[in-house]
Amino acid sequence: MPTTSAPVTAVDTSDDGADGWRWLLLVLVVIALIAGIAAIVSNRKGKAEAASSWEQRSSGLVDSASLVRDLMVDGARDPQQQSQITARVQDVAANADVAASTTSDPAARNAAMDVAASLREFAFANEAQDLLRKAETPPTAEQLTRADETRRARLADLDSAIERLRGIVR
Repeated sequence: MPTTSAPVTAVDTSDDGADGWRWLLLVLVVIALIAGIAAIVSNRKGKAEAASSWEQRSSGLVDSASLVRDLMVDGARDPQQQSQITARVQDVAANADVAASTTSDPAARNAAMDVAASLREFAFANEAQDLLRKAETPPTAEQLTRADETRRARLADLDSAIERLRGIVR
């Protein structure tokens, strides 16, 4: 059986093709870096715009909280007016809850949650004091003093919460 052998060719070991691949790889790395930097810049810009939008929406919340605070301090003249104030307190507190849930800034979230809680607590202290005064049995001086101290403390908490939120929304 005759044997046939394939001709042996010399293998080219020069780096002519390797240089092209290196350049291609370098170009791809540079493109990836540029795309990454653009994504980071875009993300920061998006976060800044979102924060600015939240601050604009929440500035109305500060005004509403201040207004309802003043209404509660002044007190209602009749049951219908008291009912309207109570509804307004609940609306503003609910808006503060929404504001707290729509921000990624922990300080803003806490400030909005504090406004919501403080509005509710001050409303509760007002109502407790009114019920105490309207009770069939006249309250003692100690009960009136304690109710007044509680109301003043809740008012101070509310004022502090509103000011913290005002400082964040500018």
